[in-house]
Amino acid sequence: HSTPISAGETMSDQFVLLVHAGATLYMVGIIWFVQVVHYPLFSVIGEGQYSDYQKSHITRTGWIVFPGMIPELICAVWIVLYVEDVSRYLAYVGLILVVLLWGLTGVFSVPAHSRLTEGFDYSIWKKLVLTNWSRTIVWSVRGCISLLMLVD
Repeated sequence: HSTPISAGETMSDQFVLLVHAGATLYMVGIIWFVQVVHYPLFSVIGEGQYSDYQKSHITRTGWIVFPGMIPELICAVWIVLYVEDVSRYLAYVGLILVVLLWGLTGVFSVPAHSRLTEGFDYSIWKKLVLTNWSRTIVWSVRGCISLLMLVD
């Protein structure tokens, strides 16, 4: 029985593409949950507990997102550099988008969460929710790209 790997593609290439798709789709699920459920609930946490809640949120969220974000980034770079039997366009767009996601996270999300550790601030929370839509859309596009690379 032959494997569904095209000529020139190695098993390690297929493994990298699968890990990439898995990590990316994992992050797509997380970002949609955060955008639709988690961030909106920030506004209903009592003022007295909010600062402690936000500090705990930052720590616990790191445990969940870094196991997806780090392999996603490493695989995106690996695909551009070493996986030849995949669309160069998809590979480069995918890498550009993952770098964009890290940038958006660093420029908007991390500072907002840091400021929210001082207590709930409606304007910071609202900006966090609004700017997170860009990350939600970009990760969703990356999810499609990762799947397209598997069938390319």
